[in-house]
Amino acid sequence: MPSVPSGEIVFIDEVLQSEVGSWEGHSVRIIGRLKQYDVLSGRAVVHHRESELKVDTILLRGVALTEGSLFQFIGELEKDQEHEEQSLILKARVGRNVEGMDLPLYEQAVVARREYLQAELK
Repeated sequence: MPSVPSGEIVFIDEVLQSEVGSWEGHSVRIIGRLKQYDVLSGRAVVHHRESELKVDTILLRGVALTEGSLFQFIGELEKDQEHEEQSLILKARVGRNVEGMDLPLYEQAVVARREYLQAELK
């Protein structure tokens, strides 16, 4: 039975600073505040550290998406077919409200985890 990727922990600005094609198809886990949400289209915009990413939430049922709240999404990055400019959209398959999370501590933990994993691979 094929396994579902867990999603590489990345920050939105890391994704946006790279070429669109370099992240296309990758399974990622991002965190950000819900800036906009359109119930009819299932499209949302999340932002973190001055960067924004579009999220397709159509697969998320039963998740109360409240603008202004902190969310974590796991899914696959794809080219946004609805816009001509080269941009990515996250097709979320998991979404959860993480309001109350200490973001600076989370960021420190992600950096520490990366450093640990890099040291283990040497």
